[in-house]
Amino acid sequence: MKLHLALFAPTVAAAAVNGSASSLIDSLVSYFASSDVLKGPLNPFPFQLTYSYREPIQAALERNAYITRNGSELLLAGKRYTASGANVYWLGLDENVQPAAGQPFYAPYNASYPTKGRTTEVMNTLQVLGGRTIRSQTLGVSVGNPLSVMPELGKVNEQAFDSIDWAVYQARQHGIRLFAPLVSGVMLNKRIGWNTEFDRRIIMTTITAANLYFCGGEG
Repeated sequence: MKLHLALFAPTVAAAAVNGSASSLIDSLVSYFASSDVLKGPLNPFPFQLTYSYREPIQAALERNAYITRNGSELLLAGKRYTASGANVYWLGLDENVQPAAGQPFYAPYNASYPTKGRTTEVMNTLQVLGGRTIRSQTLGVSVGNPLSVMPELGKVNEQAFDSIDWAVYQARQHGIRLFAPLVSGVMLNKRIGWNTEFDRRIIMTTITAANLYFCGGEG
């Protein structure tokens, strides 16, 4: 049966992008209901039982499909998509919980990395409530703090990616899309490592590069 699913997987994934997932799932369920792969001790295989595969297949399709646009409407796997969700700024760097002894902690800002359980819990809660998106500033804006992705200009802290990677993984598992700002033009919370002067320097570098590329240095 795993072989049959593997053979169908590329076609199913393509259908999700093209917006024909539902009809393909119906065809897939019908195929398994009539296929010899499901026959044996349970022959004839109860047709209704095959529909227990429908929801997990649909969820897998949506997790791996791109969000597309048709006019002013967003679509996911052929269905209307709305970006409702929550602001969970601490997925990359936290200031709310002091970690266990021996774990990374920067006392001046009360900064630490969120635990895997804390991140998974908030994803699960949002999914149960019907949320589909999360905005998390610390997944992208993480500078000026010893625990940040970039503690100093030009220096990268590889350990900081562990909590970010886990958040991205859990978001996919829960079917949640992430908004991760890479720079910010607002006054951010310095306590968890958003050094506004440092961030401003990065923003100005980005603006200068964009100006040179799009305007040839003019304006």
